[in-house]
Amino acid sequence: MVYNVEKALDLIKLLHPDLHYLINKHIGTLYFIKKEGFGGGSVSGLLGLIWLNPPKRWTVIDYAEALYHEFIHNSLFLDDMVNCIFPDPLSCENEEALTTSTILKKKRPLDKSFHAANVSIGIMHMYHLLSDKKKSRMYEEDLKRTIVEMNDKTQFLGERGLEILKEMNHFINTYDFDSITLSLSGK
Repeated sequence: MVYNVEKALDLIKLLHPDLHYLINKHIGTLYFIKKEGFGGGSVSGLLGLIWLNPPKRWTVIDYAEALYHEFIHNSLFLDDMVNCIFPDPLSCENEEALTTSTILKKKRPLDKSFHAANVSIGIMHMYHLLSDKKKSRMYEEDLKRTIVEMNDKTQFLGERGLEILKEMNHFINTYDFDSITLSLSGK
């Protein structure tokens, strides 16, 4: 498993050295655990930690996807702590805040669907970097659905959440992966 993580990080470094740098600076701990039905995860109260439960069938690309995926969650947790994406996190669980998750395709609390939408963009970005045109659009319709729903629930977002939502709206209209690549480079 450790070998595959190292190879996945090498792949990320080859695809986007700045992303590799950010992951290495932000994620200090990888923890392997067996948890039925999950390939990995992050916890908002444990910034810098990613846990993985990779099935034997995972390729190096699957490992890279999981690392990028959980890096995005960690980045959003930190951004929320500093910039208040969700001013009242408990309200995100209210019935009127439930939003379709891009990845799970079911109604979830707004904060979780917000995370899933951002993660889906990152995953598509990774496949764009790999020149896999089909997978770089794999969440296209589900992402649009989520963002349209979130556009009607802006009362649950803080100023930073609104800024990110605006960028997600721009993304679903342009699929400008190059802007993501540049932003990860700090440009």
